[in-house]
Amino acid sequence: MGLIDDIAVSAGCEYVSELKYHPGRYPAFGVLRAIEAGSYDEKEWNEAVRYLIDEEADDCDSDTCKKRLLEFLAS
Repeated sequence: MGLIDDIAVSAGCEYVSELKYHPGRYPAFGVLRAIEAGSYDEKEWNEAVRYLIDEEADDCDSDTCKKRLLEFLAS
């Protein structure tokens, strides 16, 4: 399993797509906040940004990707 799957499972999502289309329904923000950026490689973080936010991650580092994901989940 990868980062997106781990967030979805820990947040109680039945499907990964629920994170993308209904992020406010699940405690994904708290789950992601608790994950150390170094726990996953940059490829995983960039894939999460591309999938969840529909933006190019521009090969950002793990900390930057985590920040972008937290901003997305907080909105």
